[in-house]
Amino acid sequence: MNMTFEASWIVWITPVLIIWLALTVFIGYKRGFLIQLYNLLALFAAVVFAWILSEPFAKVFTIFKPEFDFYNQPAIEQLVLTRVNSAIWFVILYIAISLVIMLGRPLVKAVGKIPGLKTVNSFFGAIFSVIGWYVTVLILILLLSTPFFSNGQTVVDESGLKYIKEYSAVFFDYASDRIEENAAIQRLLSGESLSLSDSASIRTWLLSQGISEEDIIKFLEGLNQ
Repeated sequence: MNMTFEASWIVWITPVLIIWLALTVFIGYKRGFLIQLYNLLALFAAVVFAWILSEPFAKVFTIFKPEFDFYNQPAIEQLVLTRVNSAIWFVILYIAISLVIMLGRPLVKAVGKIPGLKTVNSFFGAIFSVIGWYVTVLILILLLSTPFFSNGQTVVDESGLKYIKEYSAVFFDYASDRIEENAAIQRLLSGESLSLSDSASIRTWLLSQGISEEDIIKFLEGLNQ
């Protein structure tokens, strides 16, 4: 089954975001700029490597298999399985890579305590921590758009995440095609009726993956039966 957020949890997301931001700034002040810079670079490195490796891992190791009738279209089934499991492997690899990178933090932390650097280091640490928080929230929004979450898009639209997404238009415009595809696959796997836009997104995605027009038509017609 897909992971589903309880409706009662959604109202708590905005307060949690605010508290999380406040704690992030406080911790950033305490830790200092150098460690925050290291954390941000580590975050980007973990995201890039996890993104690159998630799909190959998903093709070899299937962790999650949705209960869904693919109407005798094994190629389409494999593509959907890979997309869903890529999201899971992204999280696993991101955590694993982050833990490895954390081994270098003690050295950076020691440099930040050098006399004369401490005050400046703390001030810019508080400011810089917001960037790391913002990037992490963007990643969270992208993950919620994946097919692994049956109502992830609803969580974004009905919480403070919506405003962060709106003010990050450039980033999400760049990722819009993938987000639309993921949202359509979410609705597909959760048994919801697909809109014309959803069907178009799925068709475009399947065509880009080498699925024939004939097989796509058979698959989409099967959904409407």
